[in-house]
Amino acid sequence: MEDGTGFDLLDQIPVLCFHVVFTTAHNDFALRAFRYNAIDYLLKPVDPNHLVSAVRKAQESNHVADLQQQVAELIRATSDKTLDRITIRTSKGLVFAQLQDIVRIESCCNYSFVYLYSGERHLDARNLREYEEMLPHPDFFRVHQSFIVNTVFIHKLLKGDNGPVVLRDGAEIPVSRRRRDALERVL
Repeated sequence: MEDGTGFDLLDQIPVLCFHVVFTTAHNDFALRAFRYNAIDYLLKPVDPNHLVSAVRKAQESNHVADLQQQVAELIRATSDKTLDRITIRTSKGLVFAQLQDIVRIESCCNYSFVYLYSGERHLDARNLREYEEMLPHPDFFRVHQSFIVNTVFIHKLLKGDNGPVVLRDGAEIPVSRRRRDALERVL
């Protein structure tokens, strides 16, 4: 190319929405070509069988890209739906709880106690980390290594480094020193 290299041209394109097959008389650029996600790297004179193989790779890669796009659309479609209830797996069966009815979740070894507004307490086989990943933040906030609280039910935040939160049901839940500032920002 008169005014630069193929790499210079690719650097000017912000998002590559096509496949690249490099053809060159020099094998010095192969590593750099694959950093640009090249499908193949053909040395001149180009062997027709290698060219056919490179085109097939590009076609197959298109199928993978189509699948990746479908998966991305599926994820986007499902993530648009908001979680409004969870299933608590107890030893007696399944309990379906609305998120707004969950007051707090307390760690108990590898299990969790889920406390509901109605006063019910259910032991679930999930651990606190699973709940933390599942429940929407900042509505549900992990205030301590052993507790997640529904911030709607926080009535008071008592002073001091170790000052607990007092929930509407009267429960006092410890707040870890390192999570206190973040909790105050959320509240």
